[in-house]
Amino acid sequence: MHCTAELLEEFIKRYGWAYERVDESTWLTGWAGASTEYPLMIHLNDTAVLFEVRPYLDRSVDWKMHPELMIRLMQLNDETQIVKLAFSKEGDLILAAHALTIYFGYENFNYLIGIIAYYADQLQLEIFTPSLFVPESQAEKAYLLN
Repeated sequence: MHCTAELLEEFIKRYGWAYERVDESTWLTGWAGASTEYPLMIHLNDTAVLFEVRPYLDRSVDWKMHPELMIRLMQLNDETQIVKLAFSKEGDLILAAHALTIYFGYENFNYLIGIIAYYADQLQLEIFTPSLFVPESQAEKAYLLN
């Protein structure tokens, strides 16, 4: 059994979430986490279901100015299971998970939503730890302030 658009809509309704169908293969929904709201895009194709929190973090961070943050994102990608962090073409940070459509049922849907919700809050704390932004020297302080 493959997951179909009809089944996916049934799963979202059964979960109790409101949603908007953006097109024939994309749904927009979301939830409120511990400290923020998370928009969730669900994309369906012949082989996979893609869950994307996009944008994951609605922060005005100049990612290029914080190489230590980029390193931390790569480390978190290595440490996490099932979910991954990525950047969109537009520069948005995305939290994503994929699942195969074959044998994808409500239990899988429920499980993935739980994992994404857990990591959404957990990784936000990890990404923006104050230690990543504390300069070690006066020269770094001047550089970060300019």
